[in-house]
Amino acid sequence: MLDGSTIKLVWSAPQNDGDSVTSYRIYRKAMPDTRNLGDSYDGHVLVSHTRSNRTSFIDHRAETGVLYEYAVAAYRDEYPNPMGTISHRAYA
Repeated sequence: MLDGSTIKLVWSAPQNDGDSVTSYRIYRKAMPDTRNLGDSYDGHVLVSHTRSNRTSFIDHRAETGVLYEYAVAAYRDEYPNPMGTISHRAYA
């Protein structure tokens, strides 16, 4: 966490084929939250699509005092399905 409403996520590329990642999608949901809104992954709402292989993201839209769970999915241009996901929880 950077400050009360900003969270920085950092992750590692997938161990298998990590060099072929072309983008990451970052999903978020407030905990506990069972809503399924918009473009989602397991109840997480899409908050960013990096369109690069950069392995960090800063969420400037987090609300102070809320526990969030993030899911990061790696993608390659030639495959429409994620290569895997990583989940983290953080307080804003």
